[in-house]
Amino acid sequence: MNARFRSAVLPCLLSAAVLLGASACNSMPPTPEKQDVASMEMSVQGRVTGIDSNARLITVTDDTGRSIEIEAGPDVRNFNQIRQGDTVSVRYMTALAVGIQPAGDAKPGVYESTDDHYAKTGERPARGQTKVTTIVAPITAVDVANHTLTVMGPQGNEWTFYVEKPENRARLATLKDGDMLQVSYITALAASVDRLP
Repeated sequence: MNARFRSAVLPCLLSAAVLLGASACNSMPPTPEKQDVASMEMSVQGRVTGIDSNARLITVTDDTGRSIEIEAGPDVRNFNQIRQGDTVSVRYMTALAVGIQPAGDAKPGVYESTDDHYAKTGERPARGQTKVTTIVAPITAVDVANHTLTVMGPQGNEWTFYVEKPENRARLATLKDGDMLQVSYITALAASVDRLP
């Protein structure tokens, strides 16, 4: 199920992917030894209070009376089993991981992977998906005094980033030509429907 959640980070990351050359590569690059990770998780549980079968939308209302609309795309099996009063549980997680790859460990580019989980035929409706989009860009300049590093896309466009954390500022002096900035955006969604007794 695809809940209609939005993230401020995703548009920035996708813009960067376009600027860095968004031709997705086949296999994911290795994970950097050290990464900074920021994440957010949200859980919603409530009862189905509305169903739009044509649009494949269900409205879920929690105990406080707040409602959200969840889109169950065509890949959600057994949609016709959902009834008003059923309990829906949705967990949504986003994370952003940033790290440095030593020269030669990864090729510049945009990498994507998706792992889907579906309910089997006859089971209660359930859906899960984990998606990872990773951008690897070569570092072209490091300014230790001003705590910045600059990366370049394949078309010559440059992005300069301010390094905020003191422990990461200390690492700036160790970077060298050919090292890569690696940024991964991860989303995970799990949703299930249970019939009330």
